[in-house]
Amino acid sequence: MNQRDIATQERAQKSRARSELPTLLGLVATIIAMAFQDQLFGDLSNTPLALVKFIGLFGIMMVCAFGVVRHADAVASCWASLTAHSCPRSPSR
Repeated sequence: MNQRDIATQERAQKSRARSELPTLLGLVATIIAMAFQDQLFGDLSNTPLALVKFIGLFGIMMVCAFGVVRHADAVASCWASLTAHSCPRSPSR
């Protein structure tokens, strides 16, 4: 294996890790929210702090949602390429 192949593999691994970052972020945020829910959400009387907490949760939710859309698009394109020539057309009624 030469230097070019090693560099290509390293870039592919970094790209894969970067693409899975939204999933990891959502998992960590969920674990933290569940572990510290009394401390985080027990007293929401301080309105600015409560607003910051909920905006942070909303931001994490949006990052995870875009990650899901990216994965769904990849699965759909893979599925379409697999079934494009193997699926017979259904007869029209």
